[in-house]
Amino acid sequence: MFSQRFPIKALPEIYEEVSLLVKNAVSLWSWHHHTTTVFRQRLPGTVSVFVGEEQFLVHRFLLEGSPLFHEAVEGKHREVRLPPLTVNFTHILTLLKIRWCLQLHSAMSELDHKLCSLRRLADGVLWVITQQFADAPSDSVFSRKVQQTGANLNLNSVLDDLIEQLQRVMGIGFDAFLDYVRSCDAHRSLERSSVDLSLPRVSVNVTMQNTMDDIYTAYLLRLPPSIRILSMIEDLETFQIRPPEVPEYDTSILRKWLSATTAMTKKRLEKSVQRQVVHLVANIEMRDPRTFDLDQPFYDKEAMDAELFDMLCEVVSHHSTFPAEIRERILVNVPQLYGLTKEQFQKMASMSMVNRDDPTLSHEELHKLKDKELDRLSKRTEVLGQRNHHCRLPSLSGMPSKSGKTPKYWEVADLPMQMRNSMEFPPPPQTREWTDRRVPFKVPCVTGPWTWDPDVGRFRAQGVFSKSGNLGS
Repeated sequence: MFSQRFPIKALPEIYEEVSLLVKNAVSLWSWHHHTTTVFRQRLPGTVSVFVGEEQFLVHRFLLEGSPLFHEAVEGKHREVRLPPLTVNFTHILTLLKIRWCLQLHSAMSELDHKLCSLRRLADGVLWVITQQFADAPSDSVFSRKVQQTGANLNLNSVLDDLIEQLQRVMGIGFDAFLDYVRSCDAHRSLERSSVDLSLPRVSVNVTMQNTMDDIYTAYLLRLPPSIRILSMIEDLETFQIRPPEVPEYDTSILRKWLSATTAMTKKRLEKSVQRQVVHLVANIEMRDPRTFDLDQPFYDKEAMDAELFDMLCEVVSHHSTFPAEIRERILVNVPQLYGLTKEQFQKMASMSMVNRDDPTLSHEELHKLKDKELDRLSKRTEVLGQRNHHCRLPSLSGMPSKSGKTPKYWEVADLPMQMRNSMEFPPPPQTREWTDRRVPFKVPCVTGPWTWDPDVGRFRAQGVFSKSGNLGS
């Protein structure tokens, strides 16, 4: 059951899910249809599509998503020749496969939505295609380990594997299965199961459709930067195919992720922010007006919003969170689509060279490294007699970024709030008035200390003209 299984997080789990779905679908379909594959049995063939000089072998049922291939779908022609209007037919064919999988989801949900639903597979593909590395097992909750295995996803390979397994295992029943899939609606599905005690219910596939559109958008963004999304949309309109829907411009989750102070909060928002970055980059390439800064004029290009530019700099500096292809697309296409100043271009280039996902040293570790280096220099002077006193002195000039600015020791530091509160004396306690009845102390007007005079038998002051007896006698 989908609700009781863990989500897919790695590429091997995707292929295991594909095999399990095909096995369950064939088991249910074989109850009423023959699925025996006879040797050299001819199954539904393919159509040769010529785009200029290139030839593509396409399944006939995949071309039902475009009205231009109506005659090929009806079986009147085995070859379709198209003018060289586009060089992106391979990526258009990927969208046709995804749209057919959405229709396949409705068909298999009607067979048994707890055994054959494609919802877990779609969520797993979206999980893997939007990440750079897969999580690796770790014995610490404070440190994160990643691995390259299970992170590289070939979307066309997964879709072709699903179609070929269905075609091979169902045998002579594959033609009837295609007619059954063709009769289902891609926008809604009838969810039924043999173990449910309730009646079947109709479910709208809005969430599934959004997931499929996000998968295709992430697939396009992981292509080379020379393939723009706007050109892909124009090609889809040429073939009369509905382009994928991209959500509106929004950076709320990205702001929360950047302002998070703990690793657990960042991990909890990681998948949501990866999906939102896909939407954000797609809106940037589609030149959403909300990404412009109209207050800063340029001659031929619009300026990018300053807050959005800072967020993009943060995205390109997290190498372990966001895919390398999306970060490369930002670095290449943003300066071409928007007017950036020289300082902005240098800032984005410098931040892309630093991986801010790597662990950083604490102040204590930095001081330990500094003390260790100073000890090494001191011992080198004692043993070898080399003069390196200048290396142990503090630098006379500051960093280049601090040039021309007021030194820190010139600024008047404000007291912390705790010290301010401690310096405020509390009011004196309200008690009864008390009168001291003792004689007030007066300083004696004598020229010396009091000494004991044994002749007189009393203490007297030792003056200049008075004779004093021997002390201790």
